[in-house]
Amino acid sequence: MIKELLKQAYLDVKLSRHLRIGQAMFNRLYDVDPEFADSLRGSDVDPFYADDYEDERVQGFLKAIEERK
Repeated sequence: MIKELLKQAYLDVKLSRHLRIGQAMFNRLYDVDPEFADSLRGSDVDPFYADDYEDERVQGFLKAIEERK
């Protein structure tokens, strides 16, 4: 799920320069699992305002998804 989410988020950002990578990642997770996305909203791992993959929020977000499996 993570690879597909990252691929789609990357494409979203490339197609729309108005999206941050964290915003695109969160939106894609919301499309797939809105309940889980809502549980992360506003937390330390909410990547919505992150601009790059190295941001702690993005890394925590990816870890949270991986641990959900």
